[in-house]
Amino acid sequence: MALTTKIPGEIIIADDPDNIIFGTCMLGSTYGSVESASVKRGADMEEIKKCGGKLLAVIMKNATFELTMKCIFTDEVDPPGLGDLIQFPLAGIKGRVVPTVDVEWEKEGQRMISINCKSWDVLSGEGAGLAKAYDGANPVVDLDA
Repeated sequence: MALTTKIPGEIIIADDPDNIIFGTCMLGSTYGSVESASVKRGADMEEIKKCGGKLLAVIMKNATFELTMKCIFTDEVDPPGLGDLIQFPLAGIKGRVVPTVDVEWEKEGQRMISINCKSWDVLSGEGAGLAKAYDGANPVVDLDA
């Protein structure tokens, strides 16, 4: 089952094995083997109650996708940087690397890297937003390049 966001606020759930990308990940031009991945759909949720405490409405805002994956890379590959853009499997969107990125183990020229990513529906570029790294007041790196 694949989750695809077509436009903000619209979610389509469909059985389509062509949308499932699992087993290989891509960060720029670097490839590694995905050992595990999870994609979560979330939002800030507020319940509004009427007199007597019964539920009147539920408001969901700041909708997000979150991706957590563990990948095996050769030891000469650097982990992705904070803010780097990554394609999410299953969701058909791109998101940004957020804290934390962990190197969990190294053995015989390979290492396991744990990567966390997030995509916010309200930001442009398939939820990715535009990103620049700043040094003081000046941008030093365009993370979208």
